[in-house]
Amino acid sequence: MLALALASLLAATPHGAAAAASPPTTDPGVLFFVAPLSDADVAAMTGVVWRAGCPVPLSSLRNVHVAYRGVDGVVRSGVLTLHEAVAEDAVVVFKALLQAGFAIEQIAPATARGGDDAELMAANITSAFNCRPVTGGKGWSPHAYGRAIDINPLWNPYQKGAVVIPAAGRAFVVDRDDSDHVGLLTPRSPAVTLFERHGWTWGGRWRSLKDWQHVEKKPTAASSSPAHRRAPAAAAAAADDKPADQKSSTSP
Repeated sequence: MLALALASLLAATPHGAAAAASPPTTDPGVLFFVAPLSDADVAAMTGVVWRAGCPVPLSSLRNVHVAYRGVDGVVRSGVLTLHEAVAEDAVVVFKALLQAGFAIEQIAPATARGGDDAELMAANITSAFNCRPVTGGKGWSPHAYGRAIDINPLWNPYQKGAVVIPAAGRAFVVDRDDSDHVGLLTPRSPAVTLFERHGWTWGGRWRSLKDWQHVEKKPTAASSSPAHRRAPAAAAAAADDKPADQKSSTSP
C-alpha cells in the first residue's frame, strides 16, 4: 500500500491547475519525500516561475513533499520546490514542525498563483522557488535559486519603517514577540530555531528591515560555482529582500 501511495503521489503534478489545494492526509509519513520535476511540472513552470536566463536550471530543482498541520488542526500535504542542495533540510525541518504542532495555513508552489508574489502573500501561501530579481537591484532573489522559503507570509509580513507588505499583515506587526497567534516566526518560534540550526538565515533578524516570513540558505563557496553564487553586494542587498514601496512578482 505504501509503494502504491508513493507512486500515485509521484505521478501527480504539483504545479498543475490544482496546485493550491492542500488535501488532508491520514498518513503524513508517506508525504515526506523529495522528487525530481516531472515533464508536466517543467511545462507548467516554464514561462510562469522559470524562464531562460534564470540562475538555476530546472534540473537542479526538486519537489519537496511535506505534511503540515493546518490552522484547523488537520494534517495536510503540500509541495515546496527547492534547489536539490537544500531539499533534505526542508524534509527534516518540516517533519519537526509537524511534530511540534506548528500551524501553517497552506503550502503550495508559486505556480499556484501564477508566480504573483502579492497574491501568494495575500492568500497566506507558504512557497519557495520563484525566479525573480531583486526589485531595483542587479542580483537575483534567493527564491530564484530555490534557496528561500516564505512561511505564512500574511501572518509574517515584510516591514520596513511604516511600510508593511501585504497591507493586511499590519495586524501581525505589533507586539509580535508576545503574541500567541499560531504560525508566527519569532525568535522563540520552533520554525526559526530549526531552520537556523540547519544553517538558514531568518529575515526577522535583519537590521534595516524585517522580512518575518523569509528564511534562506546561501550556498557555500565550495558548493557553488561563480555563476550560481551571489556576489557580496547582491547578498547584502538580500537584507532588503522586499522593496520598500511595493512587492510584486519581480521582487525578491
